[in-house]
Amino acid sequence: MNSPLLTFHLAANSHLDPVWLWDAQEGLNEAISTIRTMLTLMEERPELTYIRGESLIYEQILKHDPKSFKRIQELVQEGRWDVVGGTYLQPDLNLPATATLHKHFELGQRFFQEHFSRRPSVGWSADCFGHTAFLPDILQAHGLRAYAYGRPARGDEPKLFWWESPNGQRVLASNYVTGWYGCERDEIPRRLDAYLAAAVAEPVSHLLIPFGLGNHGGGPTRRHLNDIVSWAEAHPDVRVEYSGLHRYFAAVKAELEDQNIDLPVIHGELNFCLRGVYASALRIKTSYRKAEAAVQRLEAFSNAQPEASRLPVATLEDLWKRVLFNSFHDILPGTSIERALEEQLQQLGGIQSQVRELERTALLGVAEQMHVEVPSPPGDRPCAVPFLVFNPHLHAYRGPLEMEASLDYRPLHEYAGRPDEVPVEVRDPAGNRVPFQLIPTEHQFMPQLPWRCRVLIEAQIAAQGGGIYSIGLGEGEIENAPNLEVHTHSEPFSISSNLLSVCAAPGSVGVRINAAGRPLLSGDGLSVATFADGFGAWGGLYDEPEANVFDQLVATWTIAQSAVLEHGPLRSSLWVRFESGKSRVDFTFRVCKDRPAVDWEARLFFDEPGTRIKLRLPGGDLADFDVPGGVLRRGPSGEVPGGCWVLIHDSEGQACFGFASDCLYNFSAGDGVFAATLVRSSRYTLEMRDTPEIVSPHQPVIDNGEFRIRGLISLPSADLPKLALELEQPPLIMPVPPSRA
Repeated sequence: MNSPLLTFHLAANSHLDPVWLWDAQEGLNEAISTIRTMLTLMEERPELTYIRGESLIYEQILKHDPKSFKRIQELVQEGRWDVVGGTYLQPDLNLPATATLHKHFELGQRFFQEHFSRRPSVGWSADCFGHTAFLPDILQAHGLRAYAYGRPARGDEPKLFWWESPNGQRVLASNYVTGWYGCERDEIPRRLDAYLAAAVAEPVSHLLIPFGLGNHGGGPTRRHLNDIVSWAEAHPDVRVEYSGLHRYFAAVKAELEDQNIDLPVIHGELNFCLRGVYASALRIKTSYRKAEAAVQRLEAFSNAQPEASRLPVATLEDLWKRVLFNSFHDILPGTSIERALEEQLQQLGGIQSQVRELERTALLGVAEQMHVEVPSPPGDRPCAVPFLVFNPHLHAYRGPLEMEASLDYRPLHEYAGRPDEVPVEVRDPAGNRVPFQLIPTEHQFMPQLPWRCRVLIEAQIAAQGGGIYSIGLGEGEIENAPNLEVHTHSEPFSISSNLLSVCAAPGSVGVRINAAGRPLLSGDGLSVATFADGFGAWGGLYDEPEANVFDQLVATWTIAQSAVLEHGPLRSSLWVRFESGKSRVDFTFRVCKDRPAVDWEARLFFDEPGTRIKLRLPGGDLADFDVPGGVLRRGPSGEVPGGCWVLIHDSEGQACFGFASDCLYNFSAGDGVFAATLVRSSRYTLEMRDTPEIVSPHQPVIDNGEFRIRGLISLPSADLPKLALELEQPPLIMPVPPSRA
């Protein structure tokens, strides 16, 4: 059988970062300029083809330049303009939630079908920083059978292969044989020479060669096109043609069948690279995670309502599009300039604010459909305050629920100095009194003069169900938590429940957490440590080993203070302050009566340039990670990305404990210790090491300041995915007006 003629598929592209070294206004306006430039160039050169993904870019053209959009539609029909990718834009592919990645393809593919009468079958990610192992599943779910990508690019791995997920789904994947997705103005001859030299080692005769200026739009230039003509004339033994991703993969698949070629199979994730992005810019990651979770909960709540009461599809899609924009691979990873990230923080805050308003409107609508009736105490007192509680999830909720309300319109002067004697009662949706525990209110105004009341109850709420609870004044004796015992602990600085205990002695380096009298965490327990990290926002830009594993210990933090804040029958809480250098972190640990987890909140005050702060939990270094698309088991691998939760195992594979948080993405395991990076210092858009000789001290550090983090540590037998989901998306709770008589 004769060997096929070597064919170079030249894929003209103009990768555009809508946010990076510029803000979104500049980036999106450049998208319009780039498209206009490409249309002009394609009119001059009828042989030229072009690839373009990201429905966001097309939306911008449709909105601001409909004439150009119409010409694009014509070029698509002519086969010269290749619509690729299938996503809203090119997101990070390690950090967003599974639902977010599906939404990228859902909205992107629908746009392409509506406006071009086709859905791309080839995925395209020019520049994201690694890939979840389950991306083949997500691609296949949205009709994509092949995938071209840029990172990571390692010389010892095949450039054309079948990529298989842990679930067995496959896509045909292609990495750049040499170079990257773009090129310099004078680089075409060298790039084509390099591909010619590399072609002998490739299994097929068809090679994909992306070219164009890239990053800030641009794309191919006239010089590129002239140099291509000259090179092709000098190499008549190579077929040089303008192409696209669909044409390239179709040719490859045909050759694989015709020549009976077996490609290698790569299993699992395509990682890791630029590992600093898993922890850079905690502020943007925190705000993003909250916005992402808020929109997911709102959508779940809306879907649980009768069809006539659901939110308009356009409203939810608008919120989702803003979340998707912030999942972009230079926003969520924290690799953009300060001004741009500040603007994205404002957008993320706006998402959360709009979700709260939509939830309020929707909950008031639900309340209107119910007869909200609450007890009225005798005398000149107002009625109790009703709360609508709704569980949007497909599973029943059982766990703690907090509510706070004013007991009257004026302070209760008759109980001045004795707030614990106020006769409070809490009632459930059936009107029955329920046990509760009084907990501190959120305000500090005249604490000895009762007015507002905050309570904790143990609630059970059906899947996608809810009801009316109430807080009000009762009669006679206080009604809190009858027939429940207060759990005690023999040691000071300790709290305990039926299942767990927490002890943090000042002067020690760790918080001891026990289950059934035995350590849940081995060694010193939960501790905080500082490690040297002198890299910029991306971490090791060239995969430096010292940027993949951080083992240069700078300091082990010490517990400076510890105090029991709550001690009751339903919940106890312990405040613990760790200190080191110029930084401190205040933890509040909570244990509830029958809850299989220790809940914690941390208020971190960080000012340690050139470092990263890790939360260390000894017990094992094998772990199951929640990642986009599924659950992935990893052994010691250095700094790795993860999602909402991680289940840690010992050396024999036995589960030790679970970990979850509401904003952390960077983890490591080794030598029997699991660690979560809380925060790292890095300069904005610094691609090299942060040294005084290179970086001026006036350049701001991304993550100086105060941060708030929530999380939990669970028993190994707990339903960790459920606990993590409820951590990020707790039941909806809102005071509502009583119905009119």
